[in-house]
Amino acid sequence: MAVLRIHGTRHPSCICEPKMRVHHVIGGLLLASGGPTFALVGLANAQHDIGMSTWLHRGDMVGDNGLDMLLPGVNVRSYKCDGPPWLGLSRTMVGGLEAECRQGDVIQCHGLWMLYLHQAARAARRTACPLVVSPHGMLDPWALQQRRLKKLIANHLYQRADLRSASCLHALCTSEARSIAGYGITAPIALIPNGVETPDEHGCLNDTRARCLRRPDERVLLFLSRLHPKKGILPLIRAWRASGVASAGWRLVFVGPSQGGHRALAERLVAEFGLRDSVRFVGPQFGADKEAWFNRASAFVLTSFSEGLPVAVLEAMAHRLPVLISNACNLPQVEEWGAGVTCSAEIRSISKALKKLAAMDHGHLASMGMRGYHLVCEEFTWHSAARKTLLLYEWLIGLKPKPGFVALPRSAEPTSAHPSSS
Repeated sequence: MAVLRIHGTRHPSCICEPKMRVHHVIGGLLLASGGPTFALVGLANAQHDIGMSTWLHRGDMVGDNGLDMLLPGVNVRSYKCDGPPWLGLSRTMVGGLEAECRQGDVIQCHGLWMLYLHQAARAARRTACPLVVSPHGMLDPWALQQRRLKKLIANHLYQRADLRSASCLHALCTSEARSIAGYGITAPIALIPNGVETPDEHGCLNDTRARCLRRPDERVLLFLSRLHPKKGILPLIRAWRASGVASAGWRLVFVGPSQGGHRALAERLVAEFGLRDSVRFVGPQFGADKEAWFNRASAFVLTSFSEGLPVAVLEAMAHRLPVLISNACNLPQVEEWGAGVTCSAEIRSISKALKKLAAMDHGHLASMGMRGYHLVCEEFTWHSAARKTLLLYEWLIGLKPKPGFVALPRSAEPTSAHPSSS
């Protein structure tokens, strides 16, 4: 029996015989879209590594640049987009999924609101395949208030019915599980966090070389994510001004793609406050360029209003960076492990956290960063997430008992979790 690799390491226990087939569905693989793309790529690669037959069904959107991150063994099916990309309509997806799916397969949808995901739910019902839905934080109260009319229409036409037909909802954290339950969904909820690869696993620079890349008189506070209103960028800039930490040699660097012209808005605020000497905007960075910024940074910041479980924070901790995050990042472990500083997404709270971080010496920051690294290795690896999804799928098709990380609704009996085939 072949032994499968996990990022170059042999894992005899990670053998899946016969192969479980999972069909992931997402609107597109744009790296600029952030979390869901990176989360799906990481999970699909890890599932392939442990021996699962992993399929990815996507809308054929212009500029999809996430495909290059997939391992060669991950099967990809693309479907023509009919109409505007934001609608997510493909007339061929239902038939394509039905042709690929067979008894014992599982369909897992990533995100909400787009018609691609509605069509995947229809295919699941027609083929009697269990359907797992991963909202990726899109049912959190703050997220539901954004573009509210569009979501109310989608909810009325198909989204609520699709969620009710799901065999299981996938929550990234306990906060998201509460949001799902609060939305009135009565399906079982599986709590499986996102993962990350540690730098040693994919060969990026070690700590000694990374320190050599940093200027001795410079401390970089790195923001690496989409420049989007939900990321709390404007309150962060206002808190940066109020805290005065730039005078202690700190520099705030924003790395990531702009959405909806938000970078221009942030740059105007920086100019208005006279902060151009201490705040920099770099734009999107991937691959080696992204690694270089992680290695140059002294700490990481993300003070979002709403998140599922941000991969960027996990990546920062994997690079041994202390983190400054808002409570909405849903990582209470950061405080429990002493891996960083937490705050609310309000200006005063962020300013206080910035002052606390800036007052720490290099030794203290390095110690916090190492604790974050150990936290990620202990609780947030893609290998662990992939193994949990396998246990979940095996339960859904009746091969194994319910895993302990799956919570049943109070009225549910522990019987079949299959969706209706009507």
